[in-house]
Amino acid sequence: MIRILHFAEVINRYDFIDSVITKLDRQRFLTSALTLVPPSNRTGEYSKAEYYESTCLSRSLHLTSSPSILFSLIKKINDFKPHILHAHHYNESLIAVFAMRLTNVQVFVIVADKKIDQIPYGTDTSIVNSVSQSAVEALRNDYDLRGKFIGLTTCRLNKEKGLDKLIRAVFLIAISSYNFAYLWPELEMKKSLLRSWLMKSGLQDIVTFLGWRTDTLNWMAASDLIFQPSLSESFCQVIIEGLMLEKNR
Repeated sequence: MIRILHFAEVINRYDFIDSVITKLDRQRFLTSALTLVPPSNRTGEYSKAEYYESTCLSRSLHLTSSPSILFSLIKKINDFKPHILHAHHYNESLIAVFAMRLTNVQVFVIVADKKIDQIPYGTDTSIVNSVSQSAVEALRNDYDLRGKFIGLTTCRLNKEKGLDKLIRAVFLIAISSYNFAYLWPELEMKKSLLRSWLMKSGLQDIVTFLGWRTDTLNWMAASDLIFQPSLSESFCQVIIEGLMLEKNR
């Protein structure tokens, strides 16, 4: 059995790292994860076939914390004894290089050749079939949104998502349209900061916080405009889903 250790700042439920790990063949792979900060969402129970052991250091990644994080990673390697160390993202990869040098974990460099099939990144367009028009109408009715121009953002409420810039954009749209409503997911840890920003911008009366939703595609279908102000992602999944729902205005 091949043992794989995943090292990343955070692994959220259903993000791309989590999706890769949970779909591995448990007859062939034993996986574990080491993360620096807790996930920002915990929605979605793991089945027995999906579950993997994960350790969180509860430590922010910066220059002064890097040495202690490196030693924690080395300890995890020595305890778990992985055949492969899989580091996600740039800063984590730098630390992983040093850990690799100080342990016996193997490193694989994959070069595309005739023995490797390259599969372009894609999104299953059939997911839009799950959108229910009756559910969309019910959402508009339940939240008193009929006849309004609706903007929506669906993302983690982290700094790299450009939320401060998003608020300025929402403000400019709001002052030019008396019938504008804005929808936002809400995470408890960010609530006070968001509300402070909204109060300063005078937007508290037009913004509705939805909380964690399992019917995101219905909400996207119910909206007229989808905002994705991320500062660090070139082409994220929400944009693709928005295009499939013809929210490309």
